[in-house]
Amino acid sequence: MLVLLALAAATSATRVRAQSDETVHHVAPPPPPSTHAPDVSLDIGGAAIVPLYRGGICPGDHVCVMNGGVGVRVGVERRWPDGWALLGRYDAWVVDAGTLFDIGLLNSVRIGARYVIDQTTNVHPYVEGLVGFLAFGDTRTVVAAGGSVTLAGGTEIELSDNLVLDLDLELFTFATGYFQTRDNVRRSDGFGPNLALQISLGLEVLLGSF
Repeated sequence: MLVLLALAAATSATRVRAQSDETVHHVAPPPPPSTHAPDVSLDIGGAAIVPLYRGGICPGDHVCVMNGGVGVRVGVERRWPDGWALLGRYDAWVVDAGTLFDIGLLNSVRIGARYVIDQTTNVHPYVEGLVGFLAFGDTRTVVAAGGSVTLAGGTEIELSDNLVLDLDLELFTFATGYFQTRDNVRRSDGFGPNLALQISLGLEVLLGSF
């Protein structure tokens, strides 16, 4: 009798172990982050721009057509799990043009790349670079066109699963073609370089994977 009970107990234990092994065998681990699809986000923000060097657009001691100002931006980002992202951005600034324009308008369309240094916490530092086309003018006219190069660093702060606060500091280098203002001063002769500092604050809305 004891032998039969021992055999029954051993058989039952073997079945339980087999079922447990079979269950564990069918549990698949989650895919690694590197296999996830890239995310797309929409960026909307504002900025303040302060000129640092205006030798190209404001020669000599003449009245300067490019002083400080404020602007808005709209951008789209496509980011991969490894932290790299492609950016497309439109910016428009209203700047103080002295007495030369009613309102100075600077418009820019830029593309570039961003690298997020650390995505393991809710605060993500990053660096980015952008190049683009710009147009400068008054409220109703464009007086000059040119290009720009931007180097920036900033921080993303996660507010929720699909909303991120974006703070960044940009060095904005730009040059335009020749134009003449109503004081008869020739400006941007030979695409002379200019440098400005921009401080931006924006919100990124995560749209999901595409």
